[in-house]
Parts: sequence; structure tokens; C-alpha cells
Amino acid sequence: MNWLGLTIFVFLPAIGAIFAFRSIRLLQQGVRAPGTIIDYVVVSESRQNGPGYSTFHFPVVQFRAAGGKTHKVTMSASERPVAENKRKPVNVIYPKGKPEAARIANFGSLWLLPLVFCAPALILAALVGINKLR
Repeated sequence: MNWLGLTIFVFLPAIGAIFAFRSIRLLQQGVRAPGTIIDYVVVSESRQNGPGYSTFHFPVVQFRAAGGKTHKVTMSASERPVAENKRKPVNVIYPKGKPEAARIANFGSLWLLPLVFCAPALILAALVGINKLR
């Protein structure tokens, strides 16, 4: 097997499995809390392969942790801001004792990375399987 095949069929799914395991563990053991998107942190980066900039919007979520303390956490997943999203209620989930590691409890922040890393292997495996059936 060449390096590309090894990467697609072994390394990428392994990385995806690690991200999936983290999400599963967070869902099983994490603390849930209601929160609110209160702002966005805007980050612009120059494009390396062309003119202009790429702009990312990271939501800032405020929530009250289990101990009663209020936290403001900037999420690590960018999203498209919509004017109505400010003051939008969201559910957050965080590891016990680590509210600074909170994530919005939605598909994108929990399952997007496992999907991105596992999808190429699943698609190629399906194509190989279909080809062998012919």
C-alpha cells in the first residue's frame, strides 16, 4: 500500500476516531448548561494562494457553570454570524471542572471533525466496494 492509501485508510480515520471518542466522552461525562451567544471574535487572515482575506467569526458564549460562577468562553469553531444570533440561547457542554473548555452542544462542534477525517476513507471504501461488485 502506498503512502496516500495508508494516509487515507489508516491515519485519517484514526484521527477522526480520536475526535469522535472525545465527543462521545464529553457527551457521557460532561456538564451541560444553558448559555447565550453574546458576541463574536472576528479574525481575518490573509489568503496565501490569492488576494484578499479570509474572515472567521468565533462566538463568545456566556453561561453559568455548575458552581454558580458565570463564564465567558470564545468557541474554537467558527460560524457565520447572523444579527439574530447575538443573544441567541445555546446549550453548552464542558468537561467536569473545566468550564473554560466549553463547546456549544451542536452537530458542528461535536461531530464535524470526526466526519471530516473519516469521510474520505468511507467514500473511497464504498467506491472500491462498488468497483469490486462489478
